[in-house]
Amino acid sequence: MTFKITRQEVTLDSVAHPESPVKVPDQIGLISISQFSTSTDIQFEDILNDTMSKKPKALILDLRDNPGGYLDPTYNILGHFVEKGKPIMFLKIAEDEQSKTPTETEN
Repeated sequence: MTFKITRQEVTLDSVAHPESPVKVPDQIGLISISQFSTSTDIQFEDILNDTMSKKPKALILDLRDNPGGYLDPTYNILGHFVEKGKPIMFLKIAEDEQSKTPTETEN
């Protein structure tokens, strides 16, 4: 038996308009993020724009069962909700301090 193996990148959608087991009113937007992969922020922006075009009164970000992932896409997503120039993250280990703000993200 002979097999031909082809190596290629597999891209999985990590952002979706999920079917909620609980009825969410039409005037509330719902976006699910299943993991933070390298393209999650790009996928999120597309779905966020679609959701916001419907003028929802509120937005639910469903992060249930999300195992985490890459930080940069996470910062880029948070940049949509945190005022530019305000810290998203502040980390202090001994005397070394670091922070990340939405102005440092690629929106």
